[in-house]
Amino acid sequence: MTQLGETAAALAPAMMAALRAAFGPHPHPLLDQGFAMIGRAPTFLAFAAFGALALWLARKPAPKIGYSSR
Repeated sequence: MTQLGETAAALAPAMMAALRAAFGPHPHPLLDQGFAMIGRAPTFLAFAAFGALALWLARKPAPKIGYSSR
């Protein structure tokens, strides 16, 4: 299983370097741990979460019961 950080570094190495530079040489420890935790996640899990979010946003709204449709 490929980690998300490895996939992102392979697909866009310049973007990863720019992201590191944007937060400076000494980011906040919680922010650094958060990025490390996300980077260690399996790539398929990140894509599955993105797909689930897309399906949730694209669903039809629930019918309004009790309102006239005319």
